[in-house]
Amino acid sequence: MISLSYGLIITFIIFIIGLIGLVLHHNMIFMLISIEIMLNAIALAFIVLGNYLGQIDGFIMYLVIISIAAVDTSINLSLILKAYRTYNIINIYDIH
Repeated sequence: MISLSYGLIITFIIFIIGLIGLVLHHNMIFMLISIEIMLNAIALAFIVLGNYLGQIDGFIMYLVIISIAAVDTSINLSLILKAYRTYNIINIYDIH
């Protein structure tokens, strides 16, 4: 069993990796993947905390976060597709 501090450190590292990817990439697809990594890190933090406290609330929040991530991904992919069809680019800084 992993301790609370190690679990939260792992989730913090995963969240920072997603944040760095969001800041450094200019491609909308990579930015979307980075946002998904950050949401998964938050979901993992809820799982670790719920397991540590012995409550099921962390697992319920995990399901809510994964549902929100699915909706977020579908909306963002439709926006990326529309931007690609309109401007023929997916680099966020080239859109006028």
